[in-house]
Order: sequence, then C-alpha cells, then structure tokens
Amino acid sequence: MKAMNKLKLTKRSGRMLALCLSAVALLACGGGGDPPQYPERQFGVTESELYDPAVNPNGLVVGRGSGLVVSRIEPVNGQPAPALGDTATIGADALWFDVDYPGSVSVDLTQGSSLSVVSEVAVLNTKGESLLVADAAKPRSSVNLVAGRYLLRFTAATGATEVTLGMVWFGGTPKAENLADLQKVSAGNCAGCNLRGANLTAVNLRGANLTDADLSQALLVRVQGGFTLSGTGVMTIYLDGSAVRGADLSGTNLVGARLNGAYLTGAGGSPANLSGTNLASASVTDVFLARADLHGASLANADLSRSVLTRVNLRGANLANALFVNADLRGADLTGAELTSANWSGANLSDAIWTDGRLCATGSVGSCQ
Repeated sequence: MKAMNKLKLTKRSGRMLALCLSAVALLACGGGGDPPQYPERQFGVTESELYDPAVNPNGLVVGRGSGLVVSRIEPVNGQPAPALGDTATIGADALWFDVDYPGSVSVDLTQGSSLSVVSEVAVLNTKGESLLVADAAKPRSSVNLVAGRYLLRFTAATGATEVTLGMVWFGGTPKAENLADLQKVSAGNCAGCNLRGANLTAVNLRGANLTDADLSQALLVRVQGGFTLSGTGVMTIYLDGSAVRGADLSGTNLVGARLNGAYLTGAGGSPANLSGTNLASASVTDVFLARADLHGASLANADLSRSVLTRVNLRGANLANALFVNADLRGADLTGAELTSANWSGANLSDAIWTDGRLCATGSVGSCQ
C-alpha cells in the first residue's frame, strides 16, 4: 500500500484557529459546514512504513483527510509483491486507521467485479473483534464507529492469481499551490509543471505535453465523478475497475518527467494505457503498472527500477539504456522491443517473452534464460 499526502491539521474549536499546511498534494481544509479537521498526519510512504502493532509500532496511521491509500492484495498462492512491503500475510492485506470523531464505514461488494478481487472485507477493533464483515453471503455491510483505532482487512479472492488493488479514499483536496499548473494541464500543455501528488483523476491527459513535469505520487487513475466521501463516512472503498480505471496517457509526451510512486493502475488491477507514450529519460520508479499497455512507447534512458511490470505489453517499445533494476517483469511481452544497453540487474523475467520471441525460463533473474 501506498499512502499519499503530508498533512498538518488542527481540530476545530472555539479556542483554536483552523490551520492547513501540506508538503505534498492532497489537503483537507474545512469550510462552513465541513466536518471537523484532523490531527497531524504525515504520509507519502510505502506500505512497510505504515503502523503495525507487531512489526512497526511507531509507524504512521491513516485517517480522515489522508487522501488515497492503495492496498496491494497478494493472492493466497502467489508471490509477495516485490519491494513494496506488506502489513499482513500472503492472501490478505491490512490497514490500521484512526477515527477522530464518530463516523461510518460501508462496504458494497455487489459493485462490478469486487468479489473477484476480495473474498472478504472486515473491520476489527484493537481486541481483534469483528465489527463489520462483508463477503459473498453478505455483500453489503456497514458499521458506525466511535473515536478510536481500527483495522481494515482485505482477504484475497480464492481464485486470484496475481496482485490486485484495493483503494481507500479518506478525503482531501489538491494543494492550493498547484492550482495554476492544474489549469495548464487541463489545457493540454504543462511542460515543467509541478503536479507532485496532484489529483488528476478528472483530467484528460491523452496527448498532453508534460515534458519535464513532476508527477511523483500523482493520482492519474480515472474516476467517474472523482473520489467521494460522504459527510459521515470515514472512508470510501474502491475494489472494481469500472469505478476506478487505469490511467490513459496514450500519446502523451512525458520526456524527462518524474512519475515516481504515481498512481496509474486502477482498482482491482484495471491496467493503464501508455501506448505510444514518450517516456524517454523519465523516472518511473516504484510504480505499480501490472498489465499496462506500453506497446510502441519510448522508454529510452528511463528508470523503471523497482516497478511492478508483470504481464505488461512492451511490444515494439524502445527500451535502450533503460534501467529495470529489481523490477518485476514476470510474464511481460517484449517482442520486437529495442533493448540495447538496458540494465536488467535483479529484474525478475520469469515467463517473459523476450524480444526475439523466446520464452524466458521460470526463475530468470537479471537476464532471459
């Protein structure tokens, strides 16, 4: 999981002024009629840095105003997601969260293909007691929570064979300093813009000029109507790709852009479309791009180290001098790709299709064997 945002917020009180500061993109500042504001929280970290009472008791806990948190749910019989950390066991994923004032959590697994992503969603208290359980037998469930700490747990669907994504929205709005650049990107030309952590879910980026732009940790997935949170809701859970679709950056100019940690794959693993995209010299590290379409894309001199590229379509792509250090390319299709001087150190190439059509042997690491 990755959590976005750095937040510093004070609770509304007749004795205190509301103060809103943020170092990354999403910020929740209250206005008239808004719910109370929230205590200090800092995010923008990997899953392994989040709070876990047994593994990381000093870790960070999410809550209202924390923006988007992505849970990478590993299948029961699958391999761990590489270089991403994990807060639970294979076959499940867990997320601790705080409730600062009473609110509700609702789960609806009848939406789309949610039950092909998870077999169960549960909310537990610190004693391990189940307060909410949603599954095939009871796909709709809700609970009212008082202030306190709770655990949200996803259990992978029985038939799942690869890592899927659960997305949890805790609310938040774009940082004010990004508004001018957000207007530019909406017009299709935002070369050199600072869009770090920006919420671009409603922006059409196809064919846009984003040369040298900073899109690190940006929300690039597509959400009909945008991410929403009800007035009393603690979170909104998205598990289906029809609700949160993969990013569409086809034909976009991203030469020299930074997409480190950006959110490109939709809920449930809805793949991103980057076909024909120019990512030459771009930095695309620590990104989840499973099953993405990158055919014909230019990735010359790009850095994709530690990114998840399982079953990605790289047919005919230019990968000259690209870095794939410790990346996961299991099942990727590199047919006809230009691989001159690409660096595959530590890259998992198991069952990938090499540029000449060879099938890489299971266990191939660092080269196609």
